[in-house]
Amino acid sequence: MRTSKYLIFIMLILFQTMISQTDKITGNEFEDLSIIFEPSIVQVDIMDDWTYNPRYNQLFDKIDSLYNLNPKWLDKYFAKIKDYDPLYYDKRFGLSKEEFQEFLELDKEQGPASSGTSRLEIVVDDKSKIISFKGSSDLSYLLGLEN
Repeated sequence: MRTSKYLIFIMLILFQTMISQTDKITGNEFEDLSIIFEPSIVQVDIMDDWTYNPRYNQLFDKIDSLYNLNPKWLDKYFAKIKDYDPLYYDKRFGLSKEEFQEFLELDKEQGPASSGTSRLEIVVDDKSKIISFKGSSDLSYLLGLEN
């Protein structure tokens, strides 16, 4: 679980950097990654925490208990939802309309949270065409990554 959070963090950095660098992308893997990961020392947020509202968990638990009672209905409900379409109210959720609306609003407030910052060095070796990362022990999951 912790590793997947770090991978999401890396992907977010990569995505943000790629947006600002798209005009320089060449199609050559090493050259493109060298543009995205320029040799530098940066301060990074460690995004291994999660913000949530306890009320959201209460409402989610009601829905979750419904799933345990009637998984087929909930599976059919979610099958009707297209990608990025909002959820629609159904009394079988076990929530009032107000609670359901509150649940949707609280869901928007959740997300990754920083547990601190750390120093990360991006090393680009043009001869061996290897990009690697050096960091402190709290970034140890990055230390073995190479292109």
